[in-house]
Amino acid sequence: MAIPFIVDTDCAFDDWLALAYLMQCDSVDLRGVTVAGTGEVHARAGVDTVLRLLQLGQCEVPVTSGRTTPLQGQHRFPLFVRLVMDFRLGLFLPKTQQKPWHAPAYHFLANEIASSREKVTLLTLGPLTNVAEMLLEYPALAEQIEMIYVMGGALNTAGNLAEMLPKTENRWAEWNIYVDYYAADVVLRSGAPVTLIPLDVTNTLPLTDDVYHLLTDEPLTPLDDFVARVVKRVKRLGGKRQLTLWDLVTATIATHPEQATFETRRLRVIQDAGSQIGRVVEDETGSEVQVCTAFEPAAFEAMLWQVFDVTAEATKSTEPQKEYYASMENAE
Repeated sequence: MAIPFIVDTDCAFDDWLALAYLMQCDSVDLRGVTVAGTGEVHARAGVDTVLRLLQLGQCEVPVTSGRTTPLQGQHRFPLFVRLVMDFRLGLFLPKTQQKPWHAPAYHFLANEIASSREKVTLLTLGPLTNVAEMLLEYPALAEQIEMIYVMGGALNTAGNLAEMLPKTENRWAEWNIYVDYYAADVVLRSGAPVTLIPLDVTNTLPLTDDVYHLLTDEPLTPLDDFVARVVKRVKRLGGKRQLTLWDLVTATIATHPEQATFETRRLRVIQDAGSQIGRVVEDETGSEVQVCTAFEPAAFEAMLWQVFDVTAEATKSTEPQKEYYASMENAE
């Protein structure tokens, strides 16, 4: 039976791949998408990108965004990074007639969780602003959440702020937690079940040649074609750098946790100003969190193969493909 999922995304390139995976994953009942306006994309552009992606995947679910400033502090992604993601790396996506949901993200989250007959799984791929705001306003809903999977944190490895802020003294924090450190701590302390998927694990699953070819060779649907174009563009822009598809890794773990290894740890987020703000650390006074500690490359590739199976001719619709390529030709 498909698991009810809501995705909270900041709509960077790896989020697009995660959404494409989830839309085509048989074990997922996608109930909606919320955009973290504090993340890598500006809120309005993020909603537009998600709606276009959903249309490409013939998936119609509610989409909305949340506040554009952190619950505390003034951290944000660099403007040039946000603009690049706003414009989708310069890649074309057909326009959509679908409209966003009428209320803010935390209202949608609360409404969907409260009204669902089954507990809902949340997959968070950006700063935790929306989820924290919902839990602060409706704390009782923590008991109605199956699991919150969080792509974030760096426990026994270096953080990743320096990739965009080379002069930073903070070498421990990871971007999703750093941008809204207070929101992250709220989620950890909420009483909801939380699984953290840190850089320690996502960094072990880079974009290998095998994964590259799996995602780019002979795409047979418009959605697969967009995935292929994203991966090719990122690979070209990255040059010789080792690339990681953080959010796609996280999505595969969230849909197949039986393939991963976990440990229970007590964690908190450092909120004091200084060179470690936003760092996730183990602390006996912290909250009990399930931490993913390993996910085998073979399992990751197997999950991708099941969804992006280039041989599954019978499942590929030709009409959307014709419309998609016609729109691309008109855009060129």
